[in-house]
Amino acid sequence: MTERITALYLRLSREDEGTGESESIHSQRELLTRFAAREGLSPTLEYVDDGWSGTGADRPALQRLLGDIKAGTVGTVLVKDLSRLGRNITLTSYLLDEFFPRHRVRLCAVGDDCDTARGDRLTHKMGVLTNLMNEWYSEDLSHKIRAALDSRRRAGEFLGSRPPYGYRRDPSDRHHLLPEPKTAAVVRHIFCLSAEGMSLRAIAKLLSAEGVPTPLATGKNSSSPWSPATVGKILRHPVYRGALAQGRSHRVSYKCRQVFSLPPEEWVVVEGCHEPLVSPALWERAQKGGGKKE
Repeated sequence: MTERITALYLRLSREDEGTGESESIHSQRELLTRFAAREGLSPTLEYVDDGWSGTGADRPALQRLLGDIKAGTVGTVLVKDLSRLGRNITLTSYLLDEFFPRHRVRLCAVGDDCDTARGDRLTHKMGVLTNLMNEWYSEDLSHKIRAALDSRRRAGEFLGSRPPYGYRRDPSDRHHLLPEPKTAAVVRHIFCLSAEGMSLRAIAKLLSAEGVPTPLATGKNSSSPWSPATVGKILRHPVYRGALAQGRSHRVSYKCRQVFSLPPEEWVVVEGCHEPLVSPALWERAQKGGGKKE
């Protein structure tokens, strides 16, 4: 029978920032390599998830590792501690109690002194307790991050990854917006046309005919036509009257990556955060006088 390899699973994510050099990929590699040599575990193969949270199972290297275990090529898995394997008690308990035993895989969490080869009840109980503490850590961290972001939104700080069409980041304050002259003129043009009663479809057709690049135009898509939906989104966006509308989507929990859109009444809207592109009067006329689809 072909000798099964020893897998070194290494993981680091943004949740580990500030915890010190001990969590780095380099330090994990050194620790596990020394342990493997001391235990006579060879050959070894690395599986590295750098920049991936431990709350989910959709990590590329982890999925590759599980696939190799199913294929029968991995006999031992080494991790620095159980939190590297995951911060989700459902996932880690399944791996420890079902998946690894079913495939006759030994797990060693070096820093937690957890070695399933010992087979003692104390090791199992300590593993369960450690997994629970790791999950509590992720839950508490997620709550603190959400609270901090909500506080910054309500303070009027722009937290988006990309400034809205018509604006750019303030070079002296990345959380403040400044008008971007060229696209700001397009936004004002759209509001004026809507205030005059022109429909969304007519505005989109006119902008396309004028050769105005769309908000997402880049490279090959630079000549893509405007759509009524894009025009309507600009006309309804509070940012153009000087307000920041953030918190428009929501993740169900720190374990679930799926994002749901929130209705406008649940957005965090803060007025007077930056220079508006349209006056209050023009904003109101555009909302009432135009914006029809046809």
